[in-house]
Amino acid sequence: MKLALALITATLLAAPTANAKNWRHRQVDHDATKRVLLIGDSITVGQGASNRNRTSYAAILRNKLPSLEIVNAGCGGATSADIVRQTPGPAWACSMHGTLWPSKIAPELPADVVIIAVGSNDVWGAWEDALIEPEVYEENLRTTIGMLDGGPVILLTPPKWKGARSSVVLDERLRAYREAIYRIASDTLWVEVVDVYALLEPEDFEWIWWRAWGRGVHPNDSGHAKIAAALNRVISALFSKR
Repeated sequence: MKLALALITATLLAAPTANAKNWRHRQVDHDATKRVLLIGDSITVGQGASNRNRTSYAAILRNKLPSLEIVNAGCGGATSADIVRQTPGPAWACSMHGTLWPSKIAPELPADVVIIAVGSNDVWGAWEDALIEPEVYEENLRTTIGMLDGGPVILLTPPKWKGARSSVVLDERLRAYREAIYRIASDTLWVEVVDVYALLEPEDFEWIWWRAWGRGVHPNDSGHAKIAAALNRVISALFSKR
């Protein structure tokens, strides 16, 4: 019985699949055009960086990985729910009316690697009727991954909040989001994690001098640099020849 199970397992692992779900640390095609698609909220857009075209994590990745096409489909205010909605409409309405997928993501597919970074808006329900519970957040991410073409996915855990909205309840929800991401990675073979929640320190967040609560949720230049460095390591490993 054990031998039969071992043979079945080996066959399944060896057999190619249409969506490449059996690839962990997948070797992408080195000869084709290599595209990395960034999906996310205002942090992905570059909010908090002193210069979005130079010091945001997307810009740093373009500089560090010049042979790759880095496509930024970030949308300020976006939640995990916005990604899975299929509402036709303009790109400017991506977070308010759920047009993110048809207007900004679908036109950029397929991609060799997709990076997904949402959760900072889910946690307080930005543009939603209510905040997004951890189980719904997890379902939305799994649905998003299923909507992609099967290439490697890198999930970023949402960072800690450093501002007026910070609270024990909010942090508990962020940690629940983080646990959901690790669950997805543990049972989805082509998903990697960059743990931004653990990566960033208080000094890595923007200082909002004109607000009474000081630091916000957006990384500053040092925070964006840390995210870029972590992503660079994972992306480089995915594209490296063995």
